[in-house]
Amino acid sequence: MRLGWHGRLHITALGYDRWITGAWSPGLADRLALIPPLAGGDTSVFERVMRLHRERPFAVLLPCLDLEIRVYSRLAQRLRAAGIRTLLPQAQAIEAVTKPLLPQFCHANGITAPRTVHVGNPWDVPFFAGGFSYPLMVKGTVAGAIRVDGPDAAVQAAIVLNARWGGGVLLQEWIDGDEFVVAMLAREDGSLLGSVPMRKLAVNQRGK
Repeated sequence: MRLGWHGRLHITALGYDRWITGAWSPGLADRLALIPPLAGGDTSVFERVMRLHRERPFAVLLPCLDLEIRVYSRLAQRLRAAGIRTLLPQAQAIEAVTKPLLPQFCHANGITAPRTVHVGNPWDVPFFAGGFSYPLMVKGTVAGAIRVDGPDAAVQAAIVLNARWGGGVLLQEWIDGDEFVVAMLAREDGSLLGSVPMRKLAVNQRGK
C-alpha cells in the first residue's frame, strides 16, 4: 500500500488484542488501536471506530477478516456519513458468496470447485457423506475445517463446527495437494486491483 500511494499516508492498524502480530513490524503501521469483539454487536464496533475517528480522522477503513466484511458492510452508510469510505460490496452481494452458496456461485460462473454439499443438521451428515469417499472435509459455514476419515468422525466434526458457527456444515470432497489462500483488493466496479497468493506451509487444528 505504501509503495503504491504517492501522497501522504497514515495507517492505523485495528485489532482485537494487544498481540497484533504483524502490526508490530517496523514500517507497517503508524498507530495501533484496539476494537471490541465483533460478537459484541455492530453498535459497539461503530462507537469505537467513531471514537478513534474523532481522535485522529481517517478516510478509508479496509476490513481484513472474513467476519469483518459483513459487519462493516452493514455499517457502510453510517461510516460514509462520517467521512469514512469502506469500498465494500452490498449485503446481497456478500450473501451470494457465503460458503453455503459458494458452490452454486462457482457452478453458475464456470469456476472449477470441489464437490460440496451444505447439510443443515449435523445428525444428517452420515446420510449425505455416503455420497462421498473418505477422507472428507467437514467445514463450518463461516470458518473452520476438519479432515475426517469416517462417518462417526464426520458427525463429531459437524457438531463442533455447527456449535461454533451455526447454520449447519459443508461436506467437501478431499483434494490432495498444496493449499493456497488468495487475498485480493477490488476496484469499486468489481475489477481486480491486486492480489497476493499464499501457500499454506502448515495447518492447525482448526484447518487454518
